[in-house]
Amino acid sequence: VPTDPSFGKFPMHAAHELVPFGVMQINLLRVSTNSPHLSAWAQLHGPMDFTHHPIAPPGAAVITHDKPDQRASWAPHGAHGYYVGPALQHYR
Repeated sequence: VPTDPSFGKFPMHAAHELVPFGVMQINLLRVSTNSPHLSAWAQLHGPMDFTHHPIAPPGAAVITHDKPDQRASWAPHGAHGYYVGPALQHYR
């Protein structure tokens, strides 16, 4: 349970970080003009595999894992952050 009262409130000065994710979501929902049976995203990038790249609500509060060699022995095992989109270059 996070103890920081501001945790979970996405900072508005970082709203520009959500734009690429919004574009991806719109293109996933939009039909391709060349092939009506495909989404615009699938036409440009190939099919989206949601099992390899799960999608969460944009701006959701997350805790990222810190590796043991990057933290002290009894330090918290994660850092607070916000979800800004899937890492499409990496496999889950």
